[in-house]
Amino acid sequence: MKHNKKWNLRALTATVVALCLCVGATLAVAGDRKDPLVTLSYLEDTAIDNIMDDVEQMTKSHKNQLEDDLEDLVKDYERDMKKLVEEVEGAEQVVSSSYELVTVPAGQRIALGVGCELMLRIGTATVEGEHSPALIDMTSGDSVEANVELSKNHLYMATIEGRDVVPVGGEIKVLIRGTYTVE
Repeated sequence: MKHNKKWNLRALTATVVALCLCVGATLAVAGDRKDPLVTLSYLEDTAIDNIMDDVEQMTKSHKNQLEDDLEDLVKDYERDMKKLVEEVEGAEQVVSSSYELVTVPAGQRIALGVGCELMLRIGTATVEGEHSPALIDMTSGDSVEANVELSKNHLYMATIEGRDVVPVGGEIKVLIRGTYTVE
């Protein structure tokens, strides 16, 4: 019987060693930091929730940053518009669909918008502009260069932005239609 106890002890020891080797082999095959083994339940219960939380946090962070950037752009735009309004203070832009009689005092000018039509009725005026032609004389069909005196009772059209009609000597009266500003 003593002999059987030794064999039983040896068999038990061999079984424990074999069990340890199997568990070690299973753990080694299951993965490590370089090659982890991930179960489906871990993905469904833990990893996807963590990923979704991270995505929501990043989205909120980017959303807040975009809102701040947009708010800054709106403030810059409002500041620029306020500055522009202050620059043109005193000059009122008018859009007329029919001819109006406008009196322009000496020392002021009429800034013409594109397509604005003008007929000098009383007084003397010249046209200013950086590029040629300054105006189109629709009565004669000719182009009018800058710093040229306008003829009375001729109809002129501004075809390029940045054209000004300036009184010479005293006030002028013009018939005008379109977009213009008296400055």
